[in-house]
Amino acid sequence: MNVEPLMKFLYEKRIPEKQEEMLKKKFRLLSRTAIGKEIGVKEETKVGDLPLTSYPLYSRFFENPTQEAFMYALRYYTESLTTGSMGKAKWYLNPIPLEVNMAAANLAAILALSSDGEKYCIREGYAIYANIAPPPYYAGVGWNRMVRAKPSIMKLLTLLKFYEPSRILELSRMTRLFKKFHFLPLDQGVPYQEKVDIFISNFKRIDIAMMTVGTLLNLVYPRIGQPIPLKAFVTQDTSADFFRDKIKEITGVYPSTIYGSTETGTCGIPSPEHSMGIFFDWRTTYCEFLPEDRFISSDIQKKFEPEVIPLDEVEVGRKYQLVATTFHSELTRYVMPDVFECISKGDNKLRIDFPIFKYYMRAFKQISLHNFTIIDERTILSAVKAADIEMNNFTARLEVIDGMDHLALYLEPGERYGENELLTKIHRSLCDIDKGYLELSAYQKYIPLRVILLPEGTFSEFMKRKVGMPHLVRVETKKEDLDLLLSIGRELRS
Repeated sequence: MNVEPLMKFLYEKRIPEKQEEMLKKKFRLLSRTAIGKEIGVKEETKVGDLPLTSYPLYSRFFENPTQEAFMYALRYYTESLTTGSMGKAKWYLNPIPLEVNMAAANLAAILALSSDGEKYCIREGYAIYANIAPPPYYAGVGWNRMVRAKPSIMKLLTLLKFYEPSRILELSRMTRLFKKFHFLPLDQGVPYQEKVDIFISNFKRIDIAMMTVGTLLNLVYPRIGQPIPLKAFVTQDTSADFFRDKIKEITGVYPSTIYGSTETGTCGIPSPEHSMGIFFDWRTTYCEFLPEDRFISSDIQKKFEPEVIPLDEVEVGRKYQLVATTFHSELTRYVMPDVFECISKGDNKLRIDFPIFKYYMRAFKQISLHNFTIIDERTILSAVKAADIEMNNFTARLEVIDGMDHLALYLEPGERYGENELLTKIHRSLCDIDKGYLELSAYQKYIPLRVILLPEGTFSEFMKRKVGMPHLVRVETKKEDLDLLLSIGRELRS
């Protein structure tokens, strides 16, 4: 299959100029809308002159939409829901071109995953499986439209409202290529467990699979009981690094990832050279970043912030909070709750010099222990790994006992351990890797850690019982989710 023309955007020489042109076009449209006026957009606006924004600025327009608030006719918008992993679930209105851009980025992701450094190894008939959030969550909406797309002259003419003719020709090629793949399931609206069953029934013919690590390790692999050879395993689960060797043992490949959200659609394409690395698709989103010492809440209305870093100024080894401006929706300098670490300045397999990022954590999804230290998910995973502990899954929260802060770790081990044994091992490991934790323990003369063991199967049963797309927040999980985990644990022990 000749797919190189669809990846030529990677080698575009005029990316800054093309992005500037797209921003100008967006700002011309946005300046005439109520949302644009609320932000302060004028036709001649430069992106750096605008404030940072987040959901509170847009929410009233999404909840009570009127035509004067939006860039396009309201009939071109779809209601979409976030998963609510940062708190309360939120509704968005996303326009057709955001969905089209998401499909284009998804195709680029599929092709990038097939690169061996010399060619794209994709072939006609590839079977691509995903177990993602169902509609009205945006991932499910986008998947369903992508796999059911039926190109027509009328649909292509509609796209003239949003794109230049050259881009429409590229999108037409993209749609034809999608028809050469097999997608499972065709409808992400089917129940989660049914999607698990679909994979198990078809695993021998699936080439690319996307699901959570927990789904693979706790629900799929135990039922299949043999290697599951894949061309690529894709997950947005941050624990994939911890389980990377186990995933390789099961699937024959190290895990890869993409980045997408309800706000931006898919805009992060996997790096074939760097496991769990992504680069941003310059055609869909203008990316800026807040450095680690300038992270801000994603619940602001408007905030002027001078220390925003453009994509070409990020440094390897530094962590950044994403600020996204979509080219084809109203969201502008939108503060995302996501933190990335820059891990490289290029991908040798694709022969590109785009910055490569690894998703690090949700901003502010951390546990502060008496202001001595801040513990995040990766710190916990690193401590468990350094302690050489076999673990199936965990969740953690802050618990205060007799006025003293504790990191409470609810852990399902992969082997038989005693709670005191794990407490000692993980405490020592945290002391080794986190100076603030060590100083707190020494200064206050206590162990700021609790370990609560959950029986085998707790997290897999949790996934089965959750409605919609099961999602486990590993740091400061919701009370109702923790209560469900503990209830399941009691049932399994009885």
